[in-house]
Amino acid sequence: FQQYGLLEKFSIADHNFTNLLRQVKESFYENNTYHNTLKAISTTRNFHYFVKVGELMQHISDLNVMAGFLASLMHDLGHPGVSNQYLIATRHPKAIRYNDKSVLENHHC
Repeated sequence: FQQYGLLEKFSIADHNFTNLLRQVKESFYENNTYHNTLKAISTTRNFHYFVKVGELMQHISDLNVMAGFLASLMHDLGHPGVSNQYLIATRHPKAIRYNDKSVLENHHC
């Protein structure tokens, strides 16, 4: 974020960004072996690679780059680490909320 000047471009104070990162970290299920903080870091790093090597900042707006970084960072937030079928079979509140239809996909929207 800082390398591309995104915090300055969008007037985001360092302490606010630090608080966001802390909240994101606390929102992951760390006992989840795949959808966890390490995957968020990896996905964000991969997006950074494409921004830098692919020179995306020359082709898309700063807002789209910022959105891409935030989406990369938070795309699995709150993922329970189980499948849709499991949530439906156990009558999990999320399955009930989304009428057993694409439970995790709807949850992430």
